[in-house]
Amino acid sequence: DALAQFGFDLTDALQRTEFTERNGIGPARRRFLAPTIPDAGLRSSAYVLSHVHDSDGVPLSLVDGARYLGDHGRIDTLVVALGANNALGSVRSLAIRWSEADHSRLDRKDAYNVWTPEHFRQTYAELVRQIRNIKTERVILCTIPHVTIAPFAHGINGKDMPGSRYFKQYVYPVVTEETFTPGVDPHLTAADARAIDGAIDCYNTFIEQRMMLDVEIVSGEEEPREGTVLNDVVINRGNLSRIVELETTVNGRYLTTFKADGLIVATPTGSTAYSLAAGGPIVFPELCSVIINPICPHTLTNRPIILPERADIGVTLRTQEEGATVTLDGQVSFTVRSGDRITIRQSPCITKLISSPHRDYLEILRTKLGWGGSQTEAVRKRRDADGTQHP
Repeated sequence: DALAQFGFDLTDALQRTEFTERNGIGPARRRFLAPTIPDAGLRSSAYVLSHVHDSDGVPLSLVDGARYLGDHGRIDTLVVALGANNALGSVRSLAIRWSEADHSRLDRKDAYNVWTPEHFRQTYAELVRQIRNIKTERVILCTIPHVTIAPFAHGINGKDMPGSRYFKQYVYPVVTEETFTPGVDPHLTAADARAIDGAIDCYNTFIEQRMMLDVEIVSGEEEPREGTVLNDVVINRGNLSRIVELETTVNGRYLTTFKADGLIVATPTGSTAYSLAAGGPIVFPELCSVIINPICPHTLTNRPIILPERADIGVTLRTQEEGATVTLDGQVSFTVRSGDRITIRQSPCITKLISSPHRDYLEILRTKLGWGGSQTEAVRKRRDADGTQHP
């Protein structure tokens, strides 16, 4: 059996029942100018929770329903994946309302849109306490972090630019001191944004920040082509089996002209992808650096180079006979011709990833790459004493 309802956070899962949902549904209204279903969220959750009750028909919450199922049946694996609280409300309403002392009351949820870390810890501790009373073979418990400050869905009075290929449904607000109109353009202050970001990051102890790269391709008088990558930018030779000549500069200073099958410019996250297969180094993903790695270079002394994250890398195609292909993260490709210039630099955007507290990066490397060997007894005893897990 599965008990799932979209839009539920910790408090909802602990307290909402079919009774609370049906009592919250208002009278039906015909609205011709707004063809939406009134109280759609309440109606949806009321339907889901109508299947969650005890043998006497008493409505139960999702957590109470799981406990009842464990007491009167069998649960092999209980998966609990809940949101913390949707900070998107703070963006949509353009106001921050922090949770207060009565945050645990279901009827007060609409009074705030951002949890304080302490209030979240209290509610999460209560959830864990109740889950421990559920009879099950095993439990998988996780929280789902929300986007801290979501991009505005429609920009700010037309002052926006299209979103990236990762989030095409969003746009980035582009408002400068010169174009911003107080009292007209809705906004959050920088202090507001930092406060929300800091509060939400407190919910997740194991958040990794990964650097990204911005790419710009300039071809004569054409409009520049742009993109953002998390892993790598790969410049490959064309269809003919000939090497390409790639004149490369770093911060405007000449490095070399690679004569090779291609060139990889990778982030630490991408160091274990194509770059690794081409003989590149493994770089710890939380570091900020850029890898330049030639693919099958004609000159054997051309080796991979690790540059600081602020390096501004320029690559100009010097091959006359045939063009080349620029591929971004293995997903988007562009054709370049002789004289075209590719500029690669650190992006202001970052990617946040949740890492497992029970599986570190070294273990992932050891497992994925099939490294042999085993820990010494001294290392095992030390890790056991620290309370960390080992395979």
